[in-house]
Amino acid sequence: NVGDWIEYLSNKDLIIGTRLHGAIAAVLCGRPAILVTHDTRTKEMADWACLPTVPAKTFLDRGSVDFDAEYEELDVDKFNVRQLGYYEDFKSFFTKNGVATNLI
Repeated sequence: NVGDWIEYLSNKDLIIGTRLHGAIAAVLCGRPAILVTHDTRTKEMADWACLPTVPAKTFLDRGSVDFDAEYEELDVDKFNVRQLGYYEDFKSFFTKNGVATNLI
């Protein structure tokens, strides 16, 4: 259930994972996230959305994760700016096509 998932994520300090939608959900509910990219498509989508990423190989080569260091290097400002633009484009699409929504 999406509501429970968002509530769960909203209580975390940092979300690190390999699932694109998990990282997006975390950032949308106000929590910092790092997407561990394991293929070019995931990296491409993360770059488009301006999500912070770390290649899986980086973690594998290190043998461990320094969560404090990852948190300190995190920058979600690009995602926030991208999200605002995406939302406006999304609303505009519906308006141009005569589709009523409750988007504000």
